[in-house]
Amino acid sequence: MRSSELRGNTKLAHDPSNTVRTGPCDLSAIARLRIRVVRRLACSGRLGSTEVRGRDKNAHCLKRIDSLFALHAPDVLILQDMSEHGTRRAPRIQELNNRIAELAERRGILVHMYSRTQVVEFFAHRGATTKQKIAEGIAKHVPALNLYIPPARKPWMSEDARMGIFEAAALAWMFFQEADGDRQAA
Repeated sequence: MRSSELRGNTKLAHDPSNTVRTGPCDLSAIARLRIRVVRRLACSGRLGSTEVRGRDKNAHCLKRIDSLFALHAPDVLILQDMSEHGTRRAPRIQELNNRIAELAERRGILVHMYSRTQVVEFFAHRGATTKQKIAEGIAKHVPALNLYIPPARKPWMSEDARMGIFEAAALAWMFFQEADGDRQAA
């Protein structure tokens, strides 16, 4: 299915600790697209509020992700591209990401991948150069996410788990912008 064929206005972003559903929101012409985004569900070994433990975390995660695909029937899956040289992810997570993409393709779900570098460059043109600034910029356009903006991180602090929501939203935003550009070019 091509991105130009998507309709509606429901978005679903999933991070390891929470699912946030936003109804109609103002993302200019992009808001007319229908997409359900399921993103890196298990990068920290967590799915929903259940932590995945044991030997074969990937198999358990893939089973849960498959059930999410069945439940939500997404049109598109947007993942972080981990094949780039500068991407620092554990080999297990890289393998999981690849297997999630394969699972989606077998189900006929369109898969788009964007590297962290692409995300940073995309938002840098909009004046957001840090994860915090990106999160704040996204929340300005999607007011439902204002509640989830974590406090600014100090150098000695760990990254807030809620930042995953905004990483997912940033990937979705890039997809929407690309799809909107494709429609305008046509």
